[in-house]
Amino acid sequence: DTPTGPQGAVAALEEAVASLRHDVDELRAELRSTQEALQTLASTVPLEFTVVQYNILAGYLGENTQPWFLYGVDLHGPGGPERRKSIMQKYNERDPETGQLVHNGWPEYAEGILTPDEIRNVEEYDEEFFRWEVRRERLIEQIARMNADIVSLVECDHFDDFFQPSMSARGYAGVYRKRPRDSSDDGCAIFWKHSKFDLVSYEGMDFIDCVDVHTGSTAKDRCALLALLRSKTHRKKHVIAISVHLARNPEDPFMDHLRAKQVAQVFRLLSEFASRCTAIAPTENTAVVMCGDLNATNFAKLRGLSLALAAITSARVHPFVWDAQDVPTTATSVTTSRNVRIDALLFQTSRLKLVNKSEAPALSEPIPNAIYPSDHLPLRARFQWKSVLDREMSLARAWFRVMTDQSLCDTPPLTMGELRALWVIFDWNHEGRFTRSKLRRVSHFLGLHLDVAMENAIFDKMSAAEVDTNVGDVLDSVPNIKFNVDVSSCGDDKEEVVDFKRFCAAYDVAIYSMRNEQLPYLIEAFKAFDENGDGMISVDELVNVLQACSPVPISLKSGMLFDSFRDGSGSVAYGEFARSIMQRRRLNVESSIPRQTSMEAPATTPTSRPRSTSSLRRDPLETWPGLGT
Repeated sequence: DTPTGPQGAVAALEEAVASLRHDVDELRAELRSTQEALQTLASTVPLEFTVVQYNILAGYLGENTQPWFLYGVDLHGPGGPERRKSIMQKYNERDPETGQLVHNGWPEYAEGILTPDEIRNVEEYDEEFFRWEVRRERLIEQIARMNADIVSLVECDHFDDFFQPSMSARGYAGVYRKRPRDSSDDGCAIFWKHSKFDLVSYEGMDFIDCVDVHTGSTAKDRCALLALLRSKTHRKKHVIAISVHLARNPEDPFMDHLRAKQVAQVFRLLSEFASRCTAIAPTENTAVVMCGDLNATNFAKLRGLSLALAAITSARVHPFVWDAQDVPTTATSVTTSRNVRIDALLFQTSRLKLVNKSEAPALSEPIPNAIYPSDHLPLRARFQWKSVLDREMSLARAWFRVMTDQSLCDTPPLTMGELRALWVIFDWNHEGRFTRSKLRRVSHFLGLHLDVAMENAIFDKMSAAEVDTNVGDVLDSVPNIKFNVDVSSCGDDKEEVVDFKRFCAAYDVAIYSMRNEQLPYLIEAFKAFDENGDGMISVDELVNVLQACSPVPISLKSGMLFDSFRDGSGSVAYGEFARSIMQRRRLNVESSIPRQTSMEAPATTPTSRPRSTSSLRRDPLETWPGLGT
């Protein structure tokens, strides 16, 4: 009989609980099965993710009454540029005694230059297209339409009261760094999809623009933000997303020195941040994407200066510094006063492949307008994680370009680690030797045409190369790979045989006898150091630029990077400049991020900033080696 009363109720509840437990067990089993299926799928499909960079035009800065906007007034027609120049002069006019602005804002600084009707047009345009309450909804709608996995927002204000809750409602989490200046309400934000990534750690910094040598006080205005994200589908894959907003006035080339100093500080922070997180995110499983408003019209010059500064002043340089590539775009900021490409998405080419990017709209009018709610256009790019084979094939193509004397090769010299990986490709059957037949096999696999003359030239370089005995020290630490073989054991085939030491030595000779590494960004950096344009860098020129750009104190010791400065005199031509910077990469890129075998997390919570480690902040002036030609 079925129990009745209280006992019956208890029995019914127990039966219901048992049924629910059974259902929960089934759901758990189904979840485990789904997770296993996802992991299986992840192991066969490369990780892909989409990144967006967007300068949103901060709410407190988005006013059409600013002199660089003034939409609704024709300042391009006859007399227009002169009127804008007069407006800017009046806007910036200061009392010579007090230093205070003479004109009390809008519309006072425009009166007498703009007519009352023009002033009204400016104010009406401001109300319709610039007002924050109007733009903010358009901004969040545009961001949502792009459906990115990682979003960098710069010049971002209203983080707590608008962007954080609005993005959270759309499946994103985010971190933020406000600019250090009290009067500036904006900063950098990084958002990521909950469904795609987990936050491992993050860190921000304020750029030090200058230091008072007497008081030690610093001037700071802009900032950068870094976030280490782990893929939810590919658990061993990590992305370091960087969001930056550099010093303003892209039309002023003298500001490039300050922007280079700021980027060099980002590079230093990246190296230290990645080093602290390497137990969780080893270098080989981590890719870097740098997003931001660079406020520079010459990306090659900015990158070259920053790379040279990092190489000269840093004990550690992250691999991203050497192989970063920007996504191609058209103009990203379109107003009545400028039409320039100043926003950028840079990615680590050794880890990522660009598979798609957004198309720039054809604008018939300046922005913001009814469609585009900022004076900048968003950038969107999709990346795919390179497989081991993709990376090795890229290395092999770079090697062929050097060894076949292709003078337009714009690839940085391969490191010893990359040459080791390449050796495994060429020595495909693990004999410990490199032969002509293996050379032909690899070139055929890559789809490269290799005629007899090219083949002979490569092996002539191999025969003539002077072997560096220090290479042996590197080989001792590499297990399970045969790098050397007794040539006498190769049989009677009489085929020319090359071992790993000679393979490396021939490459070194070839790369440094090419036409001085025709890397566009190094050429631009050399031009920046060569202040008088005579084709040489003097000691004074080097010190002048370093004093303007270096993120750390410098001295004449920096000249020791170049042979020509070792006796305290001389000058450096482009060949030595490029060769010395690239040799720095050969020496320190492998030691820049110390590899650890432990996979234990550092003593920080997953969402906290990594703690600082003073031992990582060595004085770079004490660690510069003397590099030869």
